[in-house]
Amino acid sequence: MAYCSEADIKKKIPSSELEQLIDDTGSDSAPDKTARITAAISNADSKINAFCGQKYTVPFSTVPDVVKDLSVDISIWWLASRRWNTIDMQSTIKMNNDKAISLLEKISKGTVVLSVPDPAKNPNKVAATVITSSSRILSRDSLKGF
Repeated sequence: MAYCSEADIKKKIPSSELEQLIDDTGSDSAPDKTARITAAISNADSKINAFCGQKYTVPFSTVPDVVKDLSVDISIWWLASRRWNTIDMQSTIKMNNDKAISLLEKISKGTVVLSVPDPAKNPNKVAATVITSSSRILSRDSLKGF
């Protein structure tokens, strides 16, 4: 599950500016544009998981609002970084990305705490691995003499 959506990104920047970031030729297809947004969100979420995974179980099953906001800012940065020369707002995007990374560093060090469910306090939600197999075929007794 992604931490943010295209709709979340559109709430942060105007649609016309998002279009500049995702339409490489001026006539790209909707699936191509969607793929670029999906790639940006995936990249952002991977960074978030790398930092937050040091203190929390990731991916988050319930996404804290702050994580969603971080995903939006880092996704926009990723999209903008593809087009350095066509954006007037580059400094704002860079500043938001820098703030997002700084916050992630604080989360990973434990100086900022996210309010997410703790799996240790709710053992029913902890993932477990169950292995089943057939009965044992070879044993010490059956292998005597070999």
